[in-house]
Amino acid sequence: MKFFLSGLLSNAVNWVFYIMMMTLSFPASYSAAIGYFLGIAISYILANIYVFDTSKLVFWSYKTFGFMVVYLSGSILMINLVSILYNNLGLGPSFSWLLAAVPTAIFNYIGSKHFMEGNK
Repeated sequence: MKFFLSGLLSNAVNWVFYIMMMTLSFPASYSAAIGYFLGIAISYILANIYVFDTSKLVFWSYKTFGFMVVYLSGSILMINLVSILYNNLGLGPSFSWLLAAVPTAIFNYIGSKHFMEGNK
């Protein structure tokens, strides 16, 4: 439940910035990247302090490295899916983002769980 709640917050930030950038006529891939990376910052803080109860924010460790690998990989997935859905299939910006967010969230959850809880 904690991952779900923190995911809602980070995805809300991600979506708001994505839509804002799209409204300003930035390309879908650029908009998706900006939103995604802002969401990563919030997600990392919440994952450390709230979701996985690591008791403090750690800026460099095995967990940090793993988190970065997972979320950077997730960003590639998200950005490419948004671009394909919006540019190639002609879906609307919000629907493209929503469809791309589902597999990305699953990927991020599985990867985060492995790194954040795997080596206590």
